[in-house]
Amino acid sequence: MKTSAELDNLLLWLGQDAATGARRYVELRRKLVTLFAFRGCEAAEELADETMDRTARTILKPGFSFEGNPMAYLHGVARNVHLEYLRRNRTVSQELLPELADCVAQPSSGTSEVEQQHKCLDQCLARLPREKRSLLLRYYRGEKSAKIDARMQLAQEEGVEVTTLRIQLFRLRKSLRRCVERCTRSMEMEMRF
Repeated sequence: MKTSAELDNLLLWLGQDAATGARRYVELRRKLVTLFAFRGCEAAEELADETMDRTARTILKPGFSFEGNPMAYLHGVARNVHLEYLRRNRTVSQELLPELADCVAQPSSGTSEVEQQHKCLDQCLARLPREKRSLLLRYYRGEKSAKIDARMQLAQEEGVEVTTLRIQLFRLRKSLRRCVERCTRSMEMEMRF
């Protein structure tokens, strides 16, 4: 929160008084963290805070009115925050897709197929446990000799030999490939109907 006025208004909006609002704030923030974590966001707590901050700023605006459960409103704000998070991280999948060419079938033609693969890769990456996603992204980061050095450093950090790391990443790519293939087949089926 930038100002105490924003926080005070948010607490009063959430509850009948500041104490009730504070308890409700903690409860709703915890639910938001769980929601973002469930959606595969590495920065679940930061995204929950951003959702609360945006809501606090919005309720101070003249003409703001919302009747009903504050969680319903927060859920709408959280949806927008999540979409922005996905857009920011989309560049990761755009860089990663060529590196993982062996993970996905190459599209026969058309930009929409490539877009489908990017979307599916984003979804599949989001489903990976945080540690595995981080490992995969770090493994493919960099170019040429910098990439080789980074992989050796990564193996040291993981406490394994480079060969062991390669085997781990092979298995991870294999599961990622299956996920992307299932997702693209599912999208193709939806487009047919």
